[in-house]
Amino acid sequence: MKCRNCGHEIDNVWGFCPHCGDFAGGLEDSFMNIARMFGGKVVIKQEGDSFVVVLEIQGTRQAFRVTPIDLEEFSQSLPLEPPEPERQHIARQFNKTEEPETDVNYAGDNLYIRVTLVDVPEENIEIDRLEESIEVRAYKGKTRFFKLIPVPHEYQLISKEFLPGEAFIVLRKE
Repeated sequence: MKCRNCGHEIDNVWGFCPHCGDFAGGLEDSFMNIARMFGGKVVIKQEGDSFVVVLEIQGTRQAFRVTPIDLEEFSQSLPLEPPEPERQHIARQFNKTEEPETDVNYAGDNLYIRVTLVDVPEENIEIDRLEESIEVRAYKGKTRFFKLIPVPHEYQLISKEFLPGEAFIVLRKE
């Protein structure tokens, strides 16, 4: 299917275009696809120009409000910020090293990496973009988790997000 916003060919179960972020089948279809992937349910109610989304997955219910915006207009209004300064790595003591479970998925020009780091606080996770790879180091007690993930050099780091037990890394092909 083609994205109705940018015209790129898309084929993903999330229901959004990986090129421009537009919802491919509408907001409701997108959340239905997400819920279905994780064996859950979703209820969406429109309130004015926003939507209230109630998502239930594995017995946990979350509700949030979504207000669609014009991405092009929004991105032009953002101030240009300097890149995030590199964090100083702390010398740490550890007795053993383990390789964390990692999922790598390509979707269009994007590369999505999920690293499982159970009970590791965000401040103990270090992610660095090297010339041909992403290096992930995390520390929990006397255990170091280490993973070197090969990544083609034409992919640039877009974002790093930390959720309980997981780190998400997004790269985009230039």
